[in-house]
Amino acid sequence: MHATAVNLGVLQRATGDAQAALETDQTTLNALSQGALGPDHYYALCCAAGLANDFFLLGETGAAHDLSSRTRELFVARHGPAHPYTLACVHNHAVIHHELERTDGRDDLLDCDIEPTSL
Repeated sequence: MHATAVNLGVLQRATGDAQAALETDQTTLNALSQGALGPDHYYALCCAAGLANDFFLLGETGAAHDLSSRTRELFVARHGPAHPYTLACVHNHAVIHHELERTDGRDDLLDCDIEPTSL
């Protein structure tokens, strides 16, 4: 269920509804972080990366910067520096960090969706 909620946030963002994605991602991240999986589980990290994107898209660049930094560090610690989603977090953090210093538009962010397990 949580993987589906993370992917729902990705879809909401992709269709331009960052506010709905923010609400989905906040609820999902709270459930994941407080549940048995914990805040550094793969699903929670994917959700946190999405939540940082939501903050950024909604103009909350400071919150996006703080969360993307923590998420990037946890992805590196848990999955290593070469994992595709670690690299996505590195990219997103660079975009967000760069945005703090400019006013001429936004770069594209990358999402971390969760591939369903085979049946």
